[in-house]
Amino acid sequence: MDKNKVAIFADQEWLSGRDGLLFAAPSSVRSNPNHVTENEKYLYADAGAAGRTDNCTDPAHPDQHLFAIIQSFTNDREDPRTMGKLIKAYTKQVEQSKACHPKP
Repeated sequence: MDKNKVAIFADQEWLSGRDGLLFAAPSSVRSNPNHVTENEKYLYADAGAAGRTDNCTDPAHPDQHLFAIIQSFTNDREDPRTMGKLIKAYTKQVEQSKACHPKP
């Protein structure tokens, strides 16, 4: 990978509420979960993050929550503060998207 480039992976996934943020988070975050917000809505670390959406529903996924997931692939440019800002903004956009309330 070019040292000056950054690759970002962003996704959404419906998961059981009991699985929670740790299960949704990329493996890089699960092995080193630096930051969990007080309300346990966001989990982030140097190069990855997960966020639990609010009020997202889908009849195809009863009893599940929609999670937003981000992972960064960089060389020597990890930044948990930036990852925290990014997952909060991305989760908000997912909450406003069709993914949050799909039409049948």
